[in-house]
Amino acid sequence: MQKRIVIMLLIVLSLSLVTIGCKENNDPSSVIAVVNGEEITQGQFDKYYGMIKTGYESQVGQKLDNKQDKELIEELKQTAFDDLVLQTIVKQDAKQKNIEVSSEQVEEYLESFKNRYSDADGYKTFLEKMGMTEEDLKEQIELENIFLLLKEEVTKDVVVTDEEAKEFYEENIHYFEEAAGMEISHILVETEKEADDILAKLEQGEDFSQLAKEFSTCPSSEDGGNLGLVNEETSFVEEFKTAALNLKSGEITETPVKTEFG
Repeated sequence: MQKRIVIMLLIVLSLSLVTIGCKENNDPSSVIAVVNGEEITQGQFDKYYGMIKTGYESQVGQKLDNKQDKELIEELKQTAFDDLVLQTIVKQDAKQKNIEVSSEQVEEYLESFKNRYSDADGYKTFLEKMGMTEEDLKEQIELENIFLLLKEEVTKDVVVTDEEAKEFYEENIHYFEEAAGMEISHILVETEKEADDILAKLEQGEDFSQLAKEFSTCPSSEDGGNLGLVNEETSFVEEFKTAALNLKSGEITETPVKTEFG
């Protein structure tokens, strides 16, 4: 199935040109990887890992402990490192193909993103929760759009037949299997009054996902408050996890669930 792996092949070939050094030390200027001659520094890694860690903590509603969550922290660090390498490859390949996103386009996407929030404070809270500055967000917007344009360029002549799709599914069925649990959405606010007001709106029939987009301070607000699969193994604070797993499909908690995060 040569057609369906064209993007993965591009990435794998590029990764063969990555030279990896020591991943962690105290010097921000030290080089931890070289991708096709382009350096990735410890400082870049520290900044990006900080964003990933902060975003994760905000989503699950608890701070990571360096001792108790050592394995998870290592996984997040590896994710950050892999992401930086992939981002470098994507930007290099886009440059070779003359694919770029203008500053005007980035500003347009940024304004559209800001409009999801009812006021400037909501947008500011989102950046704080994600450990990002506005410049960081602009970089991510640019990169995501470059990736989409590059994907379109690479796959424009690719046609996947039903037989190929079926073969891929059967060969990789483990990727499509989901662990047992419940798909949970939430709305995170700072005060009990805000939570009570939102509950009242829900009782009046207002849409949960729209209220999440408008009022929730959690990054999941972009997706209508959807946190994905929640089960006994997921890393959420106990108060939240207990309340979530006691719900039945379609139910909403009768009273707000109070945690240290809201």
